[in-house]
Amino acid sequence: MRRLGFVGKTRLEAAQKLLPDALYAWHKQWCFSSEGSLIEARCTEEASGTGNHTYGSARWHKAESAEGSIWLHSMCREDWLRLLFAHLEAEVPNDQIAAQLIERAQQALVNALLAALGKEPFVALVPTENTATDVRLSSRVGLELSFSDSCPPLLLLLDARLLDACLPAATKAPPLSLRQDAIKTATVTLRLSLPPVAIGVGEIERLQPGDVLRTTTSLDQPLAMGVEGDDGLLKGYLARSGDSRAFQLIN
Repeated sequence: MRRLGFVGKTRLEAAQKLLPDALYAWHKQWCFSSEGSLIEARCTEEASGTGNHTYGSARWHKAESAEGSIWLHSMCREDWLRLLFAHLEAEVPNDQIAAQLIERAQQALVNALLAALGKEPFVALVPTENTATDVRLSSRVGLELSFSDSCPPLLLLLDARLLDACLPAATKAPPLSLRQDAIKTATVTLRLSLPPVAIGVGEIERLQPGDVLRTTTSLDQPLAMGVEGDDGLLKGYLARSGDSRAFQLIN
């Protein structure tokens, strides 16, 4: 089962940088070129298609590894002979040696792409019944090697995860702290409050320094201490600690 997803800009740019040169090098090593023949290698996302060709009706050979797979379009024997021998095609005998040469050229092509990506050579290139009809959420890269002569283009598909090594290293998020560890160094301001006292406005105007305001709280009743908005956080009595006033908790 292939992985759903998308190729992404970084992996596609890496494929465009690495893979066409590998195709050119393979073509130079394995193929005769007709005089004036030109080749062009293109690399695209599978979903966008490759040239005017579609993948759905094609038959494929597949090279599978633990890191991803490569699909090679299964051209007919005559097309492969035309690709490999160009104008010398008619001189190639139709025998087992020619068939083995085509097979070795296909293996070398796939291994050249894997080598360009820093991967180990594949084990086997086998026919596959699966076709690439569904390109939604594609996670494969399309490759096309086109020629100016009568040879049809060479088409390949690569799993995008073969290009994962080209992605930037993921930034590791710092580990989350327990809530009590995160807030234990925070500080709050505690306020001591007395019960409210009702006093006339006229009496306020006559207050002088040294006057004593009597509350309705007796000495044996605890006072409340807390933060702004919650005065009932702590309860206790006024006390003395050395030369400082203190608050002795009772709960």
